[in-house]
Amino acid sequence: MSNWLEGHTDLPDHPKLLYCASLLKVDPDLLVGKLYRLWSWAINNRESGRFLSCELPLIAEKMRWKKRASSLIDALCAVAPGEQAGWLVKIADGYAIYNWEKY
Repeated sequence: MSNWLEGHTDLPDHPKLLYCASLLKVDPDLLVGKLYRLWSWAINNRESGRFLSCELPLIAEKMRWKKRASSLIDALCAVAPGEQAGWLVKIADGYAIYNWEKY
């Protein structure tokens, strides 16, 4: 478990974040906060960064997303032009936070 989370100064203007925010129709700054909520929860509760398919509502809950969980997951998985992956990637039994093991 960790009590800190690495932050990158380019996150608020990152093309992947701006693309995802546009899909969700939310302010990019709001999405920054929601992503940090998910990441900080995952650090202490999902060291693998993985979620089962049935846990989509859990992801939405941890991000305090009040709309349909599936719309959130679709946007988080969407790949922005020029990017390799979205914020989440589909795996065999669910979803994983992209590049989680790197951080």
